[in-house]
Amino acid sequence: DELLDVLDEEGQLTGVAKPRKEIHQAGDWHQAVHAWIVSKRQRTVLLQQRVFTKKLFPGRFDISSAGHVQAGHTAIQTAIQETEEELGLQYPAEMFQHLGRLKHTIRVPTHAEVYRQYVDVFLIELADEIPLCDFKLQPEEVLQVVWVEWQDLRRRMEQGDPTLTDYDAPVQCFF
Repeated sequence: DELLDVLDEEGQLTGVAKPRKEIHQAGDWHQAVHAWIVSKRQRTVLLQQRVFTKKLFPGRFDISSAGHVQAGHTAIQTAIQETEEELGLQYPAEMFQHLGRLKHTIRVPTHAEVYRQYVDVFLIELADEIPLCDFKLQPEEVLQVVWVEWQDLRRRMEQGDPTLTDYDAPVQCFF
């Protein structure tokens, strides 16, 4: 179980690190990252479909790449690492535009857990879509990736599309 830094209510480090499972069971604040990949020319955004074995939102379409920030790591380090691990894409830090930080809570009644996260949101703007065959997906995390027109995704978010994760909704304020 990976170690995560515990944050206080204002999102500051407390100096305490705990295993991820303990943080979720206790409802401690911790840090995560979301990296959205968009194509400017096609006006599309990349979504990944989560594998059906995931505890949260199995089989749903999600952020291009996301993950927890491990203890001692930074948000940008994690965004770079997760994008490479989940999608097989390597980008330098300069390509990750920091859009802001969200305070986000998800309750998981089936597992008696509360995810209290400060989420750093990043945007990676590409000139064109990457062909789907060029991705090297992490099989234990990602079932497939799809390019979706941004306007279509926004409409689906506004309508509460059940095929999307709940993580997608708060990001509307950034686009």
